[in-house]
Amino acid sequence: MEDQDKAKTQFIHEVEKRTAELLKTNERLKREIEERKRAQEALGEQKDFLNTLLETISNPVFYKNTRGRYIGCNKAFEFFTGRSRSDIVGKTVYDMGPREIADKYYEKDLELFEKPGKQRYEWKIENPEGVLRDVIFDKATLKDTSGHAVGLIGVISDITERKRSEEALRNLSQMLLNAQENERKMISYELHDSIAQSLSSLKIDCDTFFDNQPAISHELKEKMVKNSELIGQVIRAVRDLSYGLHPPSLNQMGIIQTISQLCEDFSEKTGLGVDFTPTGMSGLKPDERMGINLYRLVQEGLNNVRKHAYADHVSVSLIASHPNIILRIKDDGKGFDVKAREAAFDGEKKMGLRSMAERVGLLQGRMKIKSAPLQGTKIIIKIPLTKGKGNDGSKNTPHNN
Repeated sequence: MEDQDKAKTQFIHEVEKRTAELLKTNERLKREIEERKRAQEALGEQKDFLNTLLETISNPVFYKNTRGRYIGCNKAFEFFTGRSRSDIVGKTVYDMGPREIADKYYEKDLELFEKPGKQRYEWKIENPEGVLRDVIFDKATLKDTSGHAVGLIGVISDITERKRSEEALRNLSQMLLNAQENERKMISYELHDSIAQSLSSLKIDCDTFFDNQPAISHELKEKMVKNSELIGQVIRAVRDLSYGLHPPSLNQMGIIQTISQLCEDFSEKTGLGVDFTPTGMSGLKPDERMGINLYRLVQEGLNNVRKHAYADHVSVSLIASHPNIILRIKDDGKGFDVKAREAAFDGEKKMGLRSMAERVGLLQGRMKIKSAPLQGTKIIIKIPLTKGKGNDGSKNTPHNN
């Protein structure tokens, strides 16, 4: 009997223990269920928020899987493409536009999947009216929990109007630059053909004024000689000014001889050593617009060296590298911090490096500056070549990037 009571007590104890464990497990499961429920609610709220956000964004947004098929988009993308969501999902870029445009999309998607991360590039897209629009694509890969790319998301920014405005501004700036060059040319010719010639006649008169007049005093003759010398100085200054405004040799001898003469004159006036090296330019005849702008870039570059570089030597090279002309200006001066200098551009007037950069931009070229304190400066300019008339009078076609 005693053994039965003991067994019964032990059994009751085990039941109570298991019951307590089950109650704890049940409570834990309840908490987990509640946490999962809250997490699902939060996830749902977050999903709703993201969906609302995407539908509110005015930029077209789309999603693709790794096979390049659209799996989703926002209303802005539907409006931009002129297609409903049901007509987009499951399609590829080749179903959405011309093949020559779609090829670029496809290549860029492959690049992004090969190197997951972010991607940004400028291209074109066809709108519902069949008109190509200039756009910027910002894309990023989508990854699963293990870090593998499972798709991509893209945002489109339509920059067509911006590019039109930039082109209009570029054209206006070019017109102003051309008007400035024409005004300089006119003033240059007036100085050279009228004022300089008149001064030359006056100098001849001064030199011969007392000829065959022995009674004139020596002091008066010396004074006339000094006046003649002063007029000679003014003539040289006027001709230098005329040449600086518009070098006559540009039309007569071409860009190579003109820049070569500019470098020689600069070296003679400043005492700086200047080397000019043209490479591959034989037979090339840039049009007048490119010629005068190349001359101005070299002129401004040399003036910058004279004013700021404290250099002993400058090298200038002009290289024909189809379809571009490359201009390099290198000095051994004090150099500067390029990033700090570029940051100061916005606060400057239109002169110096900023003036050069703006001129290069008008020519649809690129300018790069390499420099560091005490290490000199190197300016590299790449401009698409536009040719003038050849030696036979035929019009050469322009070359663009």
